[in-house]
Amino acid sequence: MTSFRGPRLHQGPRDALSWGILTALLLGWWLCLAPTQLGGPATVAIVDGSSMEPTLRGGDLVIARSQPSYAVGDLVMFRLDYGLVIHRITGGSATAGWTTQGDNREGVDPWRVDQDSIAGKVWFEVAGFGSLLAIVAKNPLRFGIFCAALCLLPYLPWRRRRIPPALAEVLDRSTRELRPVPPSRLERGVLLLSALAAMGALALLSLLGASHALASLQGLIAVGALAWGGGFAVVLSARLYDGRGMPEPGRSACALSGRLRLVEEFPARDVPPRAVRSAVALREVAERCRLPVLHRIDPATDRHEFLVVSDGRGDFIWRPR
Repeated sequence: MTSFRGPRLHQGPRDALSWGILTALLLGWWLCLAPTQLGGPATVAIVDGSSMEPTLRGGDLVIARSQPSYAVGDLVMFRLDYGLVIHRITGGSATAGWTTQGDNREGVDPWRVDQDSIAGKVWFEVAGFGSLLAIVAKNPLRFGIFCAALCLLPYLPWRRRRIPPALAEVLDRSTRELRPVPPSRLERGVLLLSALAAMGALALLSLLGASHALASLQGLIAVGALAWGGGFAVVLSARLYDGRGMPEPGRSACALSGRLRLVEEFPARDVPPRAVRSAVALREVAERCRLPVLHRIDPATDRHEFLVVSDGRGDFIWRPR
């Protein structure tokens, strides 16, 4: 028998723990890896050349963090007129300027590096990862298709759908329900434009980040467009496909549309169904089991009930208030 975990009924403490972990991860990222263009301490670069071999090789991804002070022997990343350079400090001071040299060079570099020009001390490197990022940058369309294919994996039918005999009998006498209020063309168009605006802003932010120009007017405009387009798309999609903002039972019918089957009576079961916390949670169960959702209206009380009947995994019910 295949094990199955139903929806969590009491998610308050777990949700709080999840949000706490996410907040801690974001805070750790900000303190350790946030780029300097966003006010963080880190600068990221891809090694191009052989001056630091064998310590660093071409294609390595290097992350440097700003330090309050530097000393002879530190491997630092600093800015010159033509870009970032990663060499080792061999002498000098913060006031007089630092002398640097590549590990694979016989002589000292012909410049002195000011303290303000140092982006940071090399914190760690990932061998060869920069080459992979360069391939992605040269083939963004293929990478996008690959990521889209990965996102579709959870929706593949990994398990064969098994319909219990009791459910099959009820389905023979059921009626397929359509969405009570289908989205209009205008709503779909606005949702599509908002999503495209968010994706365009995200692409612009990626290009500005690659050119170290996030802290600019274009960067602020891109951030605003991403926040507006992404937020509007999330709110509108939640309203259109989860029924948010609609009164019950229309809200539940919208959230469960596409799987609803109207029945007069639910099938008789030995074990009472397990109550879920929302129509969206019931939809998740139905999608995992690849089963329809039975919809029953009590003729005496006019109360709506939604039920998923699964074979060997228990039944789940949602009763909107």
